[in-house]
Amino acid sequence: RRRVAFISLDLVYRADQENPYEADDDVAFLNNFLAQLGLNSVHLVGSSLGGRIAWEYSLAHPGQVKSMFIQVLGICQWRKHRLVH
Repeated sequence: RRRVAFISLDLVYRADQENPYEADDDVAFLNNFLAQLGLNSVHLVGSSLGGRIAWEYSLAHPGQVKSMFIQVLGICQWRKHRLVH
């Protein structure tokens, strides 16, 4: 039998005028979190900002994402990538 675990991660919003939000910070946090759990490949689900983080994570770590479901993609200040249909 295959074991499956569902983990819900709530990120801490910490941006202000002096320290603007960067998705890269949350991508690094998620990568470290998964490493601490010993997970080297995952299925990601994201909604709103979590959707953007899932998207950015999959771009930064494509070999670690088995699949991804984005309910709503929170797009704010796309710099490097854009969606392709």
